[in-house]
Amino acid sequence: MQGEKTGSSSRRLLIGGGIAAIALMAIGLGVWSFFASPSARQAQDATPTQVQSQVQEHALDANAQGQGAQTFRDCSDCPEMARIPGQNFAVGRHEVTFAQWGACVAAGGCNGYRPVGEDNLPVVHVAWDDVQAYIQWLSQRTGHRYRLPTAAEWEIAARAGSAANYSWGDEEPVCDRSAPNGANFYCGDGALPVGSFQPNAFGLYDMQGNVSEWVEDCSESNCWTRGVRGGGFYDPPPRHLPQAGNLDPQGRSGGLGFRVVMVVGADARSEESATEPEQATAPAPAAGSRQAPAQVQNFPECRECPEMVRIPGQWLAVARTEVTFAQWDACVAAGGCNGYEPSDEGWGRGNRPVINVNWDDAQAYVQWLSQRTGQRYRLPTAAEWQWAARAGTTTHYSWGDEDPVCDRSVRNGANFDRCNNRTLPVGSFQPNAFGLFDMHGNVREWVEDCSVDGCRYRVRAGGSWIDDAFSQRSSNSGMGSPGARFDFGGFRVVRTD
Repeated sequence: MQGEKTGSSSRRLLIGGGIAAIALMAIGLGVWSFFASPSARQAQDATPTQVQSQVQEHALDANAQGQGAQTFRDCSDCPEMARIPGQNFAVGRHEVTFAQWGACVAAGGCNGYRPVGEDNLPVVHVAWDDVQAYIQWLSQRTGHRYRLPTAAEWEIAARAGSAANYSWGDEEPVCDRSAPNGANFYCGDGALPVGSFQPNAFGLYDMQGNVSEWVEDCSESNCWTRGVRGGGFYDPPPRHLPQAGNLDPQGRSGGLGFRVVMVVGADARSEESATEPEQATAPAPAAGSRQAPAQVQNFPECRECPEMVRIPGQWLAVARTEVTFAQWDACVAAGGCNGYEPSDEGWGRGNRPVINVNWDDAQAYVQWLSQRTGQRYRLPTAAEWQWAARAGTTTHYSWGDEDPVCDRSVRNGANFDRCNNRTLPVGSFQPNAFGLFDMHGNVREWVEDCSVDGCRYRVRAGGSWIDDAFSQRSSNSGMGSPGARFDFGGFRVVRTD
């Protein structure tokens, strides 16, 4: 995890009983934190291995309404999976249950660890490290490669094509199993049997509520914390879908479980229906290209508005560059952005990314931009940001696993590690395969996510001109006070339909 200044800090996360405890820490210029209950997410790379899967008898499930999700089960005691439309992975329809975990233990797997619970309840009191033992057994049992979802994959599955606050819309969840917005948040004394509430449009159950779920992502190079997505039965309803946090991978909680994914390889796709959508991935631009691929649609809403890129196969458009001083100054000139004129540190304004803006400042800009255009603009969620930064890849960076270099002419060039000792004009380095610039380096970017503790902390994604190579990885992020302003912090916007 990044601090507000580069460098290391000591941190500790404790998990007790059914609820994770919170440890906060102040460093240097700002406040950063880890949260043991679901909170604003940090992320780190997990590099999944794509495998060839020969899935037989994929039946269209009636519960996967309108999206054509295909379901399958590799064995009688395996989780039932749903192939996500337009993507190259399948997701467990339910959280893994005590019965499925018990099958692993009975077969000599899962290190013989047997948490106690009813068969049809989601298995809990399993640490991230425990989950890896289950995944290893499941992969050996089936001959296919299973793993935890990345945070971005989890959010794609949870949203099920929705751009609203929840997969069903903007209505807050209720404790009504028959309602489309039903979810197990504060509904009783604990977890309920999986599938007790209505599925989302992909046929997935309990993506919101019941128990929080481990994901693959980690923080920092030693992965001393791991990501958690969604909310559990002990949480109040979240303000929006992407509720998240990070925990000690060895910690166990009565409100924390998991579901699995299976990556479907190219050979498996060729054996399935020819009418199924292909993965939403754009080809990489040629070396030296400053243009987005032909499959990506670019548009500006107005002359002073950010140029947007509609992400292939997704529900949103992302700004090609970080918001610039010129774009911010247009907001101020029009009477918006609270009249705040941030310092450029003497580096110049114009086409450089706006800096010295906090999360609250970014919200003022987003509000003005939405009013100016009549469209719905906002900050990206952390998972949306990561999806855009990865541009269809599963490697450390959008160009591969090679560390960045301070060379504008190469694909792995980035403004990082003080190689220029300041920000550079946006678009100075090569774009990723979606035509997005500076997803690695230049400035850290505010995103929408917050902690459940009154949103006292907000997430910044990516790395900046002061940060090292590790901090530039696609899913690297950290957390800080929403009122903090820095010369290495800015933002970009997204627009939803």
